[in-house]
Amino acid sequence: MIRKQASLLIVEDNVLDRECYERFLARNAEYDFDIDHCEMGDDALAICRRNPPDCILLDYHLPDIDGIEFLLAIQNERPGGVMPAVVMITSQGASSVAVDAIRHGASDYLVKEDIDEAGLNRVIPNALKARHGAAHSCIKKHTILVVDDSAHDRELYKRLLQETSHS
Repeated sequence: MIRKQASLLIVEDNVLDRECYERFLARNAEYDFDIDHCEMGDDALAICRRNPPDCILLDYHLPDIDGIEFLLAIQNERPGGVMPAVVMITSQGASSVAVDAIRHGASDYLVKEDIDEAGLNRVIPNALKARHGAAHSCIKKHTILVVDDSAHDRELYKRLLQETSHS
């Protein structure tokens, strides 16, 4: 099976945790991740400005800014645009942070102490699929007039256009 390609930015200041996430995601059956990482929120924002990733795995507690501040900054830089999928990593018992993260644009959240390979490899692809759906819903629909005297050719064009719009 050919795995889908996706870029992933891991924003985590704990090197051991980050390396663990990278090992888990390297074994994902559905996606082949091109993984970048950084330890600071401001560095992550700079990466997002240069080359926005498809998904961001974001630790809430960073040395310079917290995860909500990061979400607000990235939203301000993409008004009306599609944000990367963001999965927030919170601490045990931080349910209010998780609620705030979702309210501010995170696709999902994980509790750091409970992260395992199966959970991470389920949540990240789901966030990517949700982001892909949001991006498609932002695409404006257009009407195309096909003028051809052959009914066969008109049907062929119609089928090709429909196939193209769903890929």
